[in-house]
Amino acid sequence: MEENIFDVIIQLEEDLAVLYKQLAGVSRFASLHDVFEFMVKQASSRGLHTRAFIKELQAPAFNTGAVKELQKRLKDSLFVDTLNEPDINNCLEKLSNAEDVIGKLYMSIAEYYGKVADYYMKLGAKVEAYSNEEFVRRDMLKKRKH
Repeated sequence: MEENIFDVIIQLEEDLAVLYKQLAGVSRFASLHDVFEFMVKQASSRGLHTRAFIKELQAPAFNTGAVKELQKRLKDSLFVDTLNEPDINNCLEKLSNAEDVIGKLYMSIAEYYGKVADYYMKLGAKVEAYSNEEFVRRDMLKKRKH
């Protein structure tokens, strides 16, 4: 099973919080204690915000059962129903109705993928915001160099 990338991000931030907390306790880094404490708070906060974000933003689901049921119904009955229908116009009506249903099905699949695209755009924007925050922290650490 593939691991959710946001679970990895949460673990990374929790690990960073532990790392900075440990560094804050090292006497050699006493002059950086305030920076390390800030980083602990930031990493802990990121983990909590990420947990809330993934709970809030649920991936869209698609009921493939309905698609399979339609496929089965068409496969099992459309040919026989059309073949057994004596009136050509009724045959054409049955076939056009089937095409209409399939077209609507494809439209619902397209709408689903539109929702999926929106979902991933939101995820991408969140990760991009994380990267920008990391660059700010990087710069903060670099400014503390002696």
